Amino acid sequence: MLALAILAMAVVVVLDQRVDVVREAGSARDARTMWMLASRKIAELELDRELWLGTGGTAAGNFGDLDAEYAPFTWEYVAAKEMVEAQDPALLKPGDKPKEIFRLVLAISMPGLEKPLVVEAMLPVQTPPAAPEAAPPGAPPPGGAFPPPPETPK
Repeated sequence: MLALAILAMAVVVVLDQRVDVVREAGSARDARTMWMLASRKIAELELDRELWLGTGGTAAGNFGDLDAEYAPFTWEYVAAKEMVEAQDPALLKPGDKPKEIFRLVLAISMPGLEKPLVVEAMLPVQTPPAAPEAAPPGAPPPGGAFPPPPETPK
């Protein structure tokens, strides 16, 4: 009878450990998925020229458009320009522009997780491309290419 009680206790402990291992494996899978989705979202945001040429922005959504399996994972980001102290203020000249960066904060969450994955990035501020100036007539095309030679009559 004593051996049966000891065996029953051992089985309960082993089954409890197995449940913990399965739970931890699920958490590790969810964390890996969140990092993969965060990487994908940051790459997508880096390619969004309207976001980086403006003053920033904020948005939220989920990853259901990628796959129905990812629909429970939600994302939210805030991107904003911030001033950066790049030099000693005593060294600044009167005409110097203040330095700016974009700070991007991306949060990925899923129901049942106690806290979201938060990724923060600092990206350079991009200046909009200058409008091309109209070239005077007869000027070579931009890029250093030469116009074709004029045709000679035969």
